[in-house]
Amino acid sequence: MRFLFFSFEMPSLIRDTNEISGGAAVQWRSWIRGFIDNGHEFGLLTYKGALDFVNNKMDFDVLECYDPKIGIKRIRVIYYQIPSLIKVIKKYNPDYIIQASAKTQTFILMLVAKFLKIPFIHRIASDVHVDERIKELVDKKLAVYLYRLGLKYSDYIIAQNNFQFIKLKETYPKKNIFIIHNPYVLETGESAILPREKRKYIAWIGNFRKIKNLPALANIARELPHVNFKIAGKEHADLDPETLESLSDLKEIKNVEFVGYIKQSEIKSFLAKSIALLNTSFTEGFSNTFLEAWSLGVPVITTKNVNPDEIVSKNNLGKVADDYNQLVDMIKIIMDYDEDEYDKLALHYHEYVREKHNPKMLAEKLVSYLTSIK
Repeated sequence: MRFLFFSFEMPSLIRDTNEISGGAAVQWRSWIRGFIDNGHEFGLLTYKGALDFVNNKMDFDVLECYDPKIGIKRIRVIYYQIPSLIKVIKKYNPDYIIQASAKTQTFILMLVAKFLKIPFIHRIASDVHVDERIKELVDKKLAVYLYRLGLKYSDYIIAQNNFQFIKLKETYPKKNIFIIHNPYVLETGESAILPREKRKYIAWIGNFRKIKNLPALANIARELPHVNFKIAGKEHADLDPETLESLSDLKEIKNVEFVGYIKQSEIKSFLAKSIALLNTSFTEGFSNTFLEAWSLGVPVITTKNVNPDEIVSKNNLGKVADDYNQLVDMIKIIMDYDEDEYDKLALHYHEYVREKHNPKMLAEKLVSYLTSIK
């Protein structure tokens, strides 16, 4: 089969720049590997000029469509962007068009797919995209309306977890919806898993914005003055006043160190030296950083709000708190593990990713589902 994935963020990820690329782009690098390993063709549909920007040879096709900055702002989508998409996609002739994240492009690509009579697949990127919380994340009512139209008329929807599946089925009961967890390319062996004695801090990774709940992070760091915290990330474009205030508070806490935005190539080194990965988010879909952490033998400390399909608790992949205050106790438990117990669990985390999140296996599962429906 031939798949075509739309993303304007992937080129920055491929080039490994300091630009925020988003979890959907990170996830789809693993999907690409899975499809190729199964013998399928894969194309990345992205912006004009991406090939020169990336300046790198890839094992999949890169198709340039339009420049998002060209044209008259309110009408360029009609006379420039859609015709460009039709032309490029028609020439490539994929069996399926795929798009992820809650954007107006979900609606636009759904229309183009309908016009070209090519099945359109949307991959859910976060729990907030399937209920009313999306209105807090996307401030424009028209953008939310168009995104939901894109969902409504898509041919398939891939959910990341059971919560998303249930919510989507309630809204679109006749829609072809199925659950597949995120894949992860496991490039490191057990030799990359550092022993407990070489791990020095609690890691936190994310873009600084409201949904990541930095006030909780500040409270936890204050409660544990003898534990070192390293924070990786940078300010999101939609930085809210509460997050900004919490950033100021965190910079005053002596046991907190900001390491800035970490490129994709640097995340493994950052996580490998950590004792645990702390998540304080109000909600997620299926965090890619969880998989990155487990692959390196790092436990995840999170709340029941971010424990997709109870994956952390059911598979003994870290600690899950009932609320944000209890996260302090969960950190203490991990810190008190003896070295032998910690190192044994580290191997367990690594093996879990190998067995359950293999890209080839999950891509084959997706193709099998599509084939059976077709």
